[in-house]
Amino acid sequence: MKILALMTLGCLTVMTACDKEEVREDPLIARGRVLFNSTEFDSAFGGTVSCASCHPGGDMDNKKWLLPQLAPDSLSTPTLFGLAQTAPYLWFGESNDLREVTRFVIEDILLGMVDSLQLDALVAYQLSLVVPANPWKNSDGSLTPAQERGRAVFEQQGKCIVCHSGPAFTNGQNIQVRPGALPANVPSLRWVFATAPY
Repeated sequence: MKILALMTLGCLTVMTACDKEEVREDPLIARGRVLFNSTEFDSAFGGTVSCASCHPGGDMDNKKWLLPQLAPDSLSTPTLFGLAQTAPYLWFGESNDLREVTRFVIEDILLGMVDSLQLDALVAYQLSLVVPANPWKNSDGSLTPAQERGRAVFEQQGKCIVCHSGPAFTNGQNIQVRPGALPANVPSLRWVFATAPY
């Protein structure tokens, strides 16, 4: 305990203050963060790429990549924010299992090896990534008048809410956007302000 001495109107006042308790991160999440930023899983690009290379801070690099393991066309890097609410995962909704998706990315894209404990840590870290606050809303979190008008169009006239529903604005389904294209996973719109390109 620390003792603080303060002078108040010529009198000595003694006050006590407790030391602040150190906030500690869950060790599994902390380990996952280290692994996420490590290049130890990369055998495809000469040991130069980590998960964070494409997902800095768990977000996205705003680039498109050709991943023949997944699709013939290039794919935009998705954000990892809010993964706990946005299954199924990957561009085409291949899996509801984040653990298996993480294994796939490491073993089939980075051509690395990952053990069970490392997977536990990587999944824990990814699930800890929270959605940033929307800077376009009012300071109290409410919608502006223009946003309220937009919501009315979104829900009524545009019928966008049919696919982009629920707290994460996704129905978690795959849809065929155009004839002949692969069915794509309905993306979340909850943090669309920060996830270009679209």
